[in-house]
Amino acid sequence: MLKMTSFPSFFLHVLYVSFLFFLFSAKGYSAASDTLTNDYSIDQFTATDGFVSSEIYSIIQDQQGFIWFGTAENGVMRYDGKNVKLYEASSDTVKGLSHNDAGNLMLDKNGNIWVGTWGGGVNKYSPTTGKFQRFLHDPDNVNSISSNRVQSLFHDKTGDIWLGTYNKGLNRYLGNGKFQRVQREEDSQVGLSHNRIWDIIDNDEKTLWIATSYGLNLLNKDTLTATYYFPDKSNKTATGANEVRSLLLASDGRFYVATQEGPFLFLPESGVFIPQLTKDGKALGQVNSMIEDHEGIVWFVTTNGLFRRSQSDNEVQKTDFGFDNGLRIIFEDHTHTKWITSEVHGIFKLSPRRKVKIIDSELLVAPNGIELDENGDVLIVNAKAEVYKWKTDEQRLHRVSNSVFSSFDSYAENGVIERPIILPIENNRFWVAQDDFLVKFDAVTKDVTRVEYPKDDAEYRHFREFRALALDDNDNLWIGTYKNGVYVYNNDSNTFEHLTQKDGLPHPETLAIFKDRDGNMWVGTGKGVSVWREDEERFDTFSSTEKNNRLLGNIVEDIYQSRNGNIWVATQKGLNLYQPDTQSFKRFSEQQGLPAPLIRAVSDGENEGLWLTTNKGIFLYDPYKQQALNYNSSSKFAGQNYYSSSLLKSSQGTFFTSSQRGIEYFTYEESDQQELNANIVLTDFNVMGEPASTDTPLSYVKDVYLSHEDYFFSFEFALLDFSAAIVPHFAYKLEGYDEQWIDIGNYNNVSFTNLNGGTYTLLVRALKQNGEWSSAQLAINVHVESKPWKTWWAYTLYGVLLTATVMLIIYLRTRLHQTEITKQKRFVQVLEQQVSEKTASLEQQARELKVALNKAEEATKLKSEFLANMSHEIRTPLNGVVGMLSLLKNSGLNAEQAHQANIANSSANSLLVLINDILDFSKIEADKLDIESVDFDLRALIEELAYSIAHTAQEKGLEVIVDVSKVQTSKVNSDPNRIKQILNNLLSNAVKFTEQGEISITAELLPHKDANCYLMRCVVEDTGIGIEKHKLEHLFESFTQVDASTTRRYGGTGLGLTITKKLCELLGGDVRVSSDIGSGSCFEVTCEVKKVNEATDVLPTIENVNHHCLIVAPNLSSQRVLEKQLNLWGAQTSLASTAKSALCVYEASIGGKSPINIILFDKTTPDMAAASFCHAIRTYKTPNNPRVVTMTLLKDLDSAQQAKEFGLYASFPKPLSTNALRFVLEDETSSSSHQHYQHRHKQSGEERPSDTQDDYIGSSAESNNSSTYSLSNGAVSKGAVSEGHHILLVEDNVINQIVATSIIEGAGFIVDVANNGKEAIELLQAAGEDCVYSLIVMDCQMPEMDGFEATRQIRKGTAGAQYHQVPIVAMTANAMQSDKEMCMKAGMDDFLTKPIEQEKVIATLRKWLQIEVSD
Repeated sequence: MLKMTSFPSFFLHVLYVSFLFFLFSAKGYSAASDTLTNDYSIDQFTATDGFVSSEIYSIIQDQQGFIWFGTAENGVMRYDGKNVKLYEASSDTVKGLSHNDAGNLMLDKNGNIWVGTWGGGVNKYSPTTGKFQRFLHDPDNVNSISSNRVQSLFHDKTGDIWLGTYNKGLNRYLGNGKFQRVQREEDSQVGLSHNRIWDIIDNDEKTLWIATSYGLNLLNKDTLTATYYFPDKSNKTATGANEVRSLLLASDGRFYVATQEGPFLFLPESGVFIPQLTKDGKALGQVNSMIEDHEGIVWFVTTNGLFRRSQSDNEVQKTDFGFDNGLRIIFEDHTHTKWITSEVHGIFKLSPRRKVKIIDSELLVAPNGIELDENGDVLIVNAKAEVYKWKTDEQRLHRVSNSVFSSFDSYAENGVIERPIILPIENNRFWVAQDDFLVKFDAVTKDVTRVEYPKDDAEYRHFREFRALALDDNDNLWIGTYKNGVYVYNNDSNTFEHLTQKDGLPHPETLAIFKDRDGNMWVGTGKGVSVWREDEERFDTFSSTEKNNRLLGNIVEDIYQSRNGNIWVATQKGLNLYQPDTQSFKRFSEQQGLPAPLIRAVSDGENEGLWLTTNKGIFLYDPYKQQALNYNSSSKFAGQNYYSSSLLKSSQGTFFTSSQRGIEYFTYEESDQQELNANIVLTDFNVMGEPASTDTPLSYVKDVYLSHEDYFFSFEFALLDFSAAIVPHFAYKLEGYDEQWIDIGNYNNVSFTNLNGGTYTLLVRALKQNGEWSSAQLAINVHVESKPWKTWWAYTLYGVLLTATVMLIIYLRTRLHQTEITKQKRFVQVLEQQVSEKTASLEQQARELKVALNKAEEATKLKSEFLANMSHEIRTPLNGVVGMLSLLKNSGLNAEQAHQANIANSSANSLLVLINDILDFSKIEADKLDIESVDFDLRALIEELAYSIAHTAQEKGLEVIVDVSKVQTSKVNSDPNRIKQILNNLLSNAVKFTEQGEISITAELLPHKDANCYLMRCVVEDTGIGIEKHKLEHLFESFTQVDASTTRRYGGTGLGLTITKKLCELLGGDVRVSSDIGSGSCFEVTCEVKKVNEATDVLPTIENVNHHCLIVAPNLSSQRVLEKQLNLWGAQTSLASTAKSALCVYEASIGGKSPINIILFDKTTPDMAAASFCHAIRTYKTPNNPRVVTMTLLKDLDSAQQAKEFGLYASFPKPLSTNALRFVLEDETSSSSHQHYQHRHKQSGEERPSDTQDDYIGSSAESNNSSTYSLSNGAVSKGAVSEGHHILLVEDNVINQIVATSIIEGAGFIVDVANNGKEAIELLQAAGEDCVYSLIVMDCQMPEMDGFEATRQIRKGTAGAQYHQVPIVAMTANAMQSDKEMCMKAGMDDFLTKPIEQEKVIATLRKWLQIEVSD
């Protein structure tokens, strides 16, 4: 029966009450909700995320937690948080939908999903079986559903399923495919007011509320009669407000009716509909969906956007999140996550920020400073120094002031970079500091008073970069600065006190200032924390130390006093509790359960706990239980970077902190930690890379069965928790295989291979947002079939076969035992015989090998002795040849005769070189070449070598260039003889094979892996004939030259480079070569040399470092080398290749800041002679004439007279040595330029050590360079030695007697000759007690008595006591190191090798006779 509501006589009274209710309930609307992003993290999903349709008409969540979306044309979508599974229409009635227009979904109380389609009736889906059941309209069956267009579905509290259709009314499901129809019949007053059913909800157990296209119906389920209610009674059509689309009975009893013209609050008792309008009275628009969330807030999705209304303020607010058009459905899942669909923009997920939220305002420009005011509200000063107040009770942001620094010009010009600080005083006044601005601000009067340090004080510029503010008990303002300690400002006297390290402050960087409840002022610095002792007027400091009772960490982030009075100091290494009784700290680190070492700020928590902001988020820490609770935000918008000393608790119990994102806040509730344990479900199962079929849907699978051939399988799973904006974090364990949980991070799949047969259980758990692992786990039993050959019956068969085999083996061995014994006896007999024979054979081989080894050793010994004897035998006559030639050259020969004598002398020297090479080669092969360890000057050695080849090179027109600029130490330790031998060989080859151009030797000392050594690197480079590439690899082989033509043209044995390479290797280095035909060769030598403790840097003694040197040389390489060395010593250089250009450079420098005062002039400069150049220089009238130094060829040295005439400072041969350059730069004002020249001319020409000496063994000349003899045309000046010295020459060879006698007598000595050792002793004895002989020159190999025995007899005193200490110099043709050792062991004092050289002989005699040379 149709019932129409009628209004009683007090209709006007009801309208009045309704109007008042409307005014109360519809307070208004906020134009934009800046709290939406505070409360929710918003994610958008589109087709790229797998959602094939955005035209969605319903959303449900099943019992497992999957989210289901009903679409208009694409079937039903199921979402697991990562993947979307699509259910579409299928001809198979069990496996698919009946129609793809499946927009209406309903989850019944049994967990089944009902799908209302637009043309395919209704489908019932069982998630546990994965099967569909269809219910279609049958025109011939009145018990079928009334229409195939199903628009609404509902499961009432009594268990009945109700289905609303598009135009055929309502259907109640009776079971077994039968339905009871409730419709509006034409021209009938019974039934519904309209047959299009939009929504259905419970009223009570007897009645239902039905939303139709024409009014709201209250249906009696027993009588199937309805009472009608119309929001707009004046409208008699199914349009406008009478088209009721959605119904909502809220938890507070309010009944909301959504219509085409907006939502209404419906009062069933009176039948009154109260429109829900915005604050300014505007309608919300057509409502497409509405819900009540878990907090009692009602959400409306309308054609004008998203609106919400809370129970607390009864205010309808528009929630603007940027996508108003096309909104269709809103739904809240089990985790309180909101889902909103838009036909235009897709699907939106609003994840609740259940913990940390953000004051989402563009006004709060980070960094922000925060502090609580006297009312418990939060004062905020942003980066622009604008002041705001957050009213905690209103949850609103209020502006207090524009920038408090805006009136200062310097602020507008420079801006700011530091985080501002705000400190309340009282009566709405507070201090604000930022960078170098400090003001007192009155929020009522808006007065701004800047506090500045007196500008006449020296500390004025240090008063800046403020980091902390605090008031002491006297209302003095303590100001902490970044680099300059603490300033205490007296507001009454407007004066400052500066507290620094002199007052006990441990560090000038002030990070925090805090006043405790006893009035003590604490200061946190970059090196610990200090407390000010007022009575002592000093700081007590606590800093980091190894002792456990000191501060943990030096850099202080916060100082806080908890409500129980404890003082906590937070540092970058942990938390510290001050213990006043012992004046020490109890330290808390990660070992004590601290969640992170870097603590930014501290505040009181629950039950004596502490809230901490850290570099890993926000935690509630219990220092007594030493446990931490993770309270990080679940939102991706809130991070983990917080500012120090910025954690406040407001009057409402809300915590506020400042971060790089702005101001964040949270309110702790115990329920926050009771997070939902969402289900983890299986979403995919693959075997051998292919999807596996299961009898039930994967999410309900508990057991899987695998054959022994399924050796590879994988599982994919999902956490059905949609509240987090981050990807879930998983761990798994395969029980029966894994002992520990395996953390797989964000991966949601695991794979297994080659599992043994048996039953395993796969367990998967997820990490909750509070950092705890969920108790809800996915558990799947994996049954792996054993391989057939690993089953129990297979092992039984194996046992039987094994037993049978063992028995058979025992039987056969028993039968064959006797035969085997017989065979073994025979075998042993044969084996013994073979062993005996083999032993005898091996013994014979051993004897033969021993004999062969002895022969080889004997042969090697004989070979060495042979070579030594041959060397002696060859050197003895060669001594005569060389000696006689030397005497012949000094006998006044004419030019032709002198030329012939020089050729003969050169041939003799070549033969001597050949003998030395063969001797060295034999030493190397016999591994008997000894390496000495001597301190020597590497620069001098290389420069001597350069001089030794310079004359020959210059005769060929070659330029010799020496670069030792990178050898900057005076001494190194190695074998100078061998290094000289190596380099001499390479330089000699360079001269030999170079016809034009230049030869350069470059040396440097490089770092070595051994700190006590250098790596010496020398490079010898020429512009000679070069070597073909394919012949380089054979260059260092014995008796090898590049081709026969070079041997014929240039000579040589082919042993020199072989010896060079072996010597380099013995010295810990190597030699490498590179070459191009026609362009020249480059040899690179490396050797290890030791450092010398007494070594010094090679630097000139220069009082005036402002030298400007002009280098005039036609050779560019010479220019560069000289320039490099001079620059290294601090001199300025200019370069010129011609004399004319040099004069131009010199003239240009005269008026400059650095005039040229030294000129190095190469006499080979082609365009002007040295004399002309010197004259041209002297024509310039300058206060100080420059020093002009000529660089000449060895054959062209200037005489002293020439130097004086030219006006030269000095003249040196090329290449210029280090000593020469040092002399040029050093200031010697006590001597005249001519004296300088004379001294250096002699040093460079006459006092240079012998360049011909090629062996340091027994060298006397090298050990006494300061007393060098004088040579003139090859003859020795007799005036160089004292008269009266008698020398005894003991030599058996007549020719050698003549040569030695001539050399010694030529030096002014008196010589007596003995033919052997015996005769020498007799001669000495005959001389009597008076010592006649000052020195004995003793040959070693002589008949009757050799030199060794003779020396021993002399040392014993046989020849007389007066000769016991007489100097004895060995003279022998034996040149091996062992020969020298034999001489020294016999008692000889020095060693000369044959053929003897005039210079060496004279130098050795002078050394032992201690004779000085007169100038």
